[in-house]
Amino acid sequence: MRNFKLLLRSTNGNAILSSIMMAGIVAGAATVAYKNFNNTYSSTRVARIKAKQAIVEAQVRRRALQPDAYVECNSSNLATCRVNTDYFSDLGGQQVVGSRCNGKTSVCGVVATNIKINPGTRVFSADVAYEGSEVKLKPLTVQLEVPIEVLQAPRFHCGEKDKTKPIFTGFDSAGAPICEGFNACRTGEFVKGIDVSKRKLICQPLPTNVSCPAENMLTALKWNGGAIDANCGTMPEPPFTSRLATRQIASVDPGG
Repeated sequence: MRNFKLLLRSTNGNAILSSIMMAGIVAGAATVAYKNFNNTYSSTRVARIKAKQAIVEAQVRRRALQPDAYVECNSSNLATCRVNTDYFSDLGGQQVVGSRCNGKTSVCGVVATNIKINPGTRVFSADVAYEGSEVKLKPLTVQLEVPIEVLQAPRFHCGEKDKTKPIFTGFDSAGAPICEGFNACRTGEFVKGIDVSKRKLICQPLPTNVSCPAENMLTALKWNGGAIDANCGTMPEPPFTSRLATRQIASVDPGG
């Protein structure tokens, strides 16, 4: 009887110990599962947000090289040049599904901010940041040098400056564009071709007028490279002339 009681106590103790161990194992597994879930969630969120950042960054870079992105850049020293904020306004808040704002900002998602240009160096800069609170990511920095012809497009557009000189051929010593136009063919000439290397029209005289004798008509005409070949033939009788019509006209009494 005494041995049975000792065995019972031993069995109860082992059961309690086993229960405690099982509880610890379950709690540990739950902790690991929760941690893995959070890690997976964070990785998924980061990948999604970075993909959106890359899209917005590409849009910012493309727009930064467009003349419409800048205003007041027509002076020669560019000192008044600035960014046209309206051109980038739709990039001020690109929403990302599942973002947590927590009331910290009115815009929650990927945003293009700090958009500006240094007129002296012609360097455009901007930040592409994420303003959600569930993950922390560093902003992507955009920096690039804008060509002067982009900033001063109206000055460098030869077609707009002078419609008779639409061809841009380079810059002079002062940095102004050199615009040229095509030569004009004279009266009595036609454009046979264009010499692209010299930007010249190739002109040739128009062929002489073609004439046929009286009561003749033109039956064939061929024009090749300025040379003309024409044939004349006898005109056919008009379809309305006949002996009957002639008699009827002659029998009319003018006096009524």
